[in-house]
Amino acid sequence: MTAPNEELPEDTGAQPTDPVQVKGDERAWSRIGRTLTARELASSGAQKLLLEDVERLYRENARIPKLVEDLHEEKLETCKLNAKLDTKKSIEIASTAMSNVGAVLVGFGPFAWDKLKLVTFVFVAVGIALMIAGFTVQRISR
Repeated sequence: MTAPNEELPEDTGAQPTDPVQVKGDERAWSRIGRTLTARELASSGAQKLLLEDVERLYRENARIPKLVEDLHEEKLETCKLNAKLDTKKSIEIASTAMSNVGAVLVGFGPFAWDKLKLVTFVFVAVGIALMIAGFTVQRISR
């Protein structure tokens, strides 16, 4: 303890500074060198905290190459799946078109039967063939 007439030393704690324009967690780290005095940085507690943070950052940095590799693998897999999806879409469009054209040709048959029997027979036969082909392509692609 100090004597009653003895003055206490002046408090030389952290000095406020103008905040630097940064985002998120960086805000706390951006001012650490400016807000702690040399005396405070010399304390073992501050040094231990800083060392722990440095070690944590080294561990995080060690994970980055694995994360980048995983990201590249995911991008490659995404490209492969997109290519498969495009192929599936093309097959789906082709099979739907064949089925629809075949259905239109078969549906045209009864209206033209009285006037054009041979042409109607060809339309119906081609329509049935297109419908069967469309359904077959659709089943095979799945």
